[in-house]
Amino acid sequence: MRSRYRHAEHSGSGVTAAVAVVGIHQSSPRPLSSRGSVHTWVAMEEYTAVVQRLTSLRAVRLPLADCTESDIVDRLCAVHSDIIATLVGGLSSADSEAIAHRIDERGGPTVVTEIDLTTAALAASVVSILGHRGISTGHGRVIIACSERAPLLGPVLVECGVGSITSWNLHDAQDFSLRRLISHNDVLVDLSDAENRIGDEMDCTITIDSDPVPAASLALPGLFDALSRRAPTRVDASVLAACARALALLAPRGKLLPDLDQPLLTTTVARYADRALDLVERLQYSR
Repeated sequence: MRSRYRHAEHSGSGVTAAVAVVGIHQSSPRPLSSRGSVHTWVAMEEYTAVVQRLTSLRAVRLPLADCTESDIVDRLCAVHSDIIATLVGGLSSADSEAIAHRIDERGGPTVVTEIDLTTAALAASVVSILGHRGISTGHGRVIIACSERAPLLGPVLVECGVGSITSWNLHDAQDFSLRRLISHNDVLVDLSDAENRIGDEMDCTITIDSDPVPAASLALPGLFDALSRRAPTRVDASVLAACARALALLAPRGKLLPDLDQPLLTTTVARYADRALDLVERLQYSR
């Protein structure tokens, strides 16, 4: 195992720990980014504001335009040593995972992607909606449509204890109609594009909004607060599931998710994430 510098010790020396909020935009014909530059920069500013308002961490903006995957990895591995984690937004799920994996291999800072945070919010919404319907999580039956847009959602729901999870994609439509599957399940998580929404026929449908920033922001301050107290690590399905359980616990009656101004948001998510990160860290050091 690689030896990794513990940022918690570094921050104790008087240097304020910081996070980098990275916005990525590509203008090439085959972009890594799925957004326009204006939306990417606006999202970066919003995430930065959330970190600064709800944690004691400094947030450093890092806009990257027209960079290759290798360029992005090099830039993030070269950030100053007081950067304890990076939030990367504006990428597809596949590109996000590839970049996070390469940075982890090189011993760079912890990478959290916007899709990770959105996944935690989606999983929390599933747990909440099952609770509202009086269905225990272990007996819940969930369909994920277009699961490639949030590939960790299935594993996160498994970690949350959901009993049955079925992935469905458009190429399955000929043999397995979505309408037929819906009749035998409790919740549909529809990850299709807003312009091509496929699950509007089901009452208990959860979708990704056209602007994912509000939902993604919910787990952000608590997760980064927890990450600031430990060495760089991978944020895996177990950690995102811990964040999801905290969000579901904080959701007020009649709502799927808490508000960003919920007083216990940061501390509760941080506490749940800390427990999961402790286990991840123990597993890493046992290898």
